[in-house]
Amino acid sequence: MKKLLVILGIMIIPIILFGVYHKVSSYQPNNMSVNIHYANGSVFVPLAEVGFIILDVSDPHDPQLLNTTFIEGNCRQIIAGNDKAYVLVNSSCVLIYDITEPSQPQFASQYLSTNYIESIATYGNLLYLAMGSSGVLALNTTNPYNPIENHITEISGDVISVSPKRDEAYAVCRNGMIYAIDESNPLYPILQFTYSLNQRVQQITCTDSYVYTLSNGDTHFINGYKIMDDNSLLLQDTITMQDSIGSFTCFGDMVYYTTRESILYCSHWSDSDSLKVDGFYQLSSQVNSIVSSDNLVYTAADNSGIQIIDMADAENNEILDTFESPQGTSSYAFADDYLIQSDPSSLHFLEYSQQDSSSYVGELQSLGNLHCMLANGHFLIGAIDYQGIYTIDISDVYHPQIISHYDINDKINCDLIQNGKLYVGTDFTGLYIFNISDSAHPAFTGRYITSSPFKHITISENCLYGAMGDYGVYVIDISNASQLYRLGTIRVSDSANDIAVYHNMAYIANGKLGIEIIDMTNPTHPEFENNILSHTVTTVNSLKLYQDTLLASDSFWNEIVFYNLSSYSNPEAYYKILWNLPTSEMYIFDDKLYTNNGKYGLNSFSLGQVTNNDDIMADVIDMKIFPNPFHETTSIQLNLKNNKETRHVQIYNIRGQLVKEYKKIGNRDNRIVWDGTNKLGQRVSSGVYLCRIKTMSGILTKKIMFIK
Repeated sequence: MKKLLVILGIMIIPIILFGVYHKVSSYQPNNMSVNIHYANGSVFVPLAEVGFIILDVSDPHDPQLLNTTFIEGNCRQIIAGNDKAYVLVNSSCVLIYDITEPSQPQFASQYLSTNYIESIATYGNLLYLAMGSSGVLALNTTNPYNPIENHITEISGDVISVSPKRDEAYAVCRNGMIYAIDESNPLYPILQFTYSLNQRVQQITCTDSYVYTLSNGDTHFINGYKIMDDNSLLLQDTITMQDSIGSFTCFGDMVYYTTRESILYCSHWSDSDSLKVDGFYQLSSQVNSIVSSDNLVYTAADNSGIQIIDMADAENNEILDTFESPQGTSSYAFADDYLIQSDPSSLHFLEYSQQDSSSYVGELQSLGNLHCMLANGHFLIGAIDYQGIYTIDISDVYHPQIISHYDINDKINCDLIQNGKLYVGTDFTGLYIFNISDSAHPAFTGRYITSSPFKHITISENCLYGAMGDYGVYVIDISNASQLYRLGTIRVSDSANDIAVYHNMAYIANGKLGIEIIDMTNPTHPEFENNILSHTVTTVNSLKLYQDTLLASDSFWNEIVFYNLSSYSNPEAYYKILWNLPTSEMYIFDDKLYTNNGKYGLNSFSLGQVTNNDDIMADVIDMKIFPNPFHETTSIQLNLKNNKETRHVQIYNIRGQLVKEYKKIGNRDNRIVWDGTNKLGQRVSSGVYLCRIKTMSGILTKKIMFIK
């Protein structure tokens, strides 16, 4: 074996000995993490506490930002392959995205581990997790929406890195033990052999012919092992550095590595099976991570962003482009043909038909964290906590201007424009009312003082309804803005998060207890009508009215349920959107639903495509109940048309309380007989009950009338 010693004095050796490479272009994101990844013409960049971005580098001279995906948590690593991206978040969570269309990654599923995940790697449809003392876990992600645990390979050691290839995976422990795993049968992996380095190892990477390990200790080196015919490893050569090696990557027979002195080196395997240095490139700052494809190397550094370096041409040193990545968005509004987007530093105006970074047409940099934004003609009204209400002239979106400000020293939670007035709800100083007949200069006209927080407000006739969290719902007479008084209070069992009013019925987002329905025909004497639940466990946090439909956002299941209000007191759920993302706000504009998913961005959904959920479920299941009403027993006949569906039949009372449950119903034709008893075998009271079957495609609910 030959050892190749590369000394730092290499920079003074005449350039004729080595190639000198050039930077093709660069991209400057913020909050960059340490691991970037290249796949299929795209570079994937984790952004620490922000999320990740995808760059199109098909033209390395002009990298383009394809997408920014916001994620709650610390994004430690991202990898991609087979139209899927995997993001390692915090200590034990992997988010899986469908990137069939890289410009629009779709969240598919997540895997939560009870153990700390050191790193992840992928080959084909398998995702490998280095799980420390728990070994190596392989997930089958052929269906990214339903990943399956293939196996766990138990390893005696602290596994920190794993690198798979066809029918083989190599895992390395912190103490320097390399384990070769036979993956030819992915359900039954076999430990083939171990190899001891007797040195601490940071990373392992393999190609079809070689395995590489990185070690930094008293000496800094990369070992190159040749994979023999019997899959054993033969230490072929070692790259030894006097400076700490920051990161390395390999492509084919090339090895690229960086040092603390910000130098990028390139080596390749020579005919004599030794690693020969081809050349170096002086980087502008210390590099966190590098990846490669063909002759291009992509480096990630906090100060210089993503640099693309051509390792084949030594002539052109021009930086062609630099970009800034977007920051987290706090709120949105719509005005004419524009989408207005607020982030922590600026207010942005985008073409309504295009919602990506290239569609910006205007910006107001002096106004950050604006929320509760409402468009009022050519003016935008918005709030900043503990500063108050701002009015902005947006008649020229290329040059928006602040024209007035009303100071409110409180956290502002909600606002509403109706009948020429602006209503503003705060955290502890009450409700403020402004006359906006002069849109440019809202005039204060009245205030309802309370220390209870207004979470959301809505208006019906001369009454304002304020969702006050644990304090229920306040009903306030606003017929005279200068003399506001409370007509009554609707008490709730959990928390009044939001409220909507339709035909004298108040629908309250009551947190874990679903939606509470109150008859408000007489506002001074509200009467309880009904309570509806989309799940046994739920957290309804937001409501929106659209025509004769109530949209309810459930933050526990990250879904939006559509209810038909043709029966005011007993709405039927008929459609569901499974976002798999938390929704903080809902907007409806031009027959489209937009959801503010915080750092995950803005999602849109055409309300014109909504169909009755029964039509969707008809392709999955047919449920017939006979007799109905019943006195002694009733038969619930199920015809499951897809034998892969999950089956749970549950019976609830109208208060949303679970009465009886039948789990894991068999496939195809099934018959359940309910005798009108609860889980304890006791006869229930006469009344209306809900029979609900839950499958992977959705929920189908039908009423049952029981008469003693």
